[in-house]
Amino acid sequence: MKPLQNVSAAILGALLISGCAARHSEAPLATNFPTTKQEKLQAASHWEAITADMAKELSASLPSPLAGSLYVQTAQASPFNRAVKDQLITSLVHSGRPVAKTPDGALTVEVDTQVVEFSPNRSQNKWIGVPTALVTGAWALRAVETKSGANTTAAVGVTGLAIGTDIYRWFKSEDASGPTPKTEIIVNISISDDQRYLARSTNVYYVTDTDRELYDAAGTKVFNVVGGL
Repeated sequence: MKPLQNVSAAILGALLISGCAARHSEAPLATNFPTTKQEKLQAASHWEAITADMAKELSASLPSPLAGSLYVQTAQASPFNRAVKDQLITSLVHSGRPVAKTPDGALTVEVDTQVVEFSPNRSQNKWIGVPTALVTGAWALRAVETKSGANTTAAVGVTGLAIGTDIYRWFKSEDASGPTPKTEIIVNISISDDQRYLARSTNVYYVTDTDRELYDAAGTKVFNVVGGL
């Protein structure tokens, strides 16, 4: 094959492998963001952990010494916001910040959350590379079978399989089980006076869909119409 033909074949092969977008389109092409990680709240201890982290971040942003005390309040009443408020007070007191019981003359620390619901069944490409753990387990099992007698192959083989399964679970342990939640919560905590914000923290978390009532504001009700009069 001639050199020019070699180059043409290489270019054609690259296009076939990678694909090629049209030069012009009536709308922007939908693409995925680079993979990121987002924590999923599944226990009250998770609420405590994220609140302690946000309190540490906010406290570090405040001037020291602080002119005045802090008064913590919530923009919405929900079990989650109440827990965050109480834990925030605890964390601020432990860090040495003065926390007032009344808002008079104090800086406002406000917990403001927004629950959002996206489409269900959003796909995630989680497991790329993880099957290597299973391959490792299978390799260990084959190696044992090669070196061991017939009387011990089964017992040691089970051990090799168990090790492979443990490695697989270890790789997967960081990822939350189940489908991608459609419910997420945006948590904003602000410290301000009458004229300006002094510190602010914003974080987003997944929420288990069946636990949504823990995050919705109190008094929010859903009415189902079951029939006429």
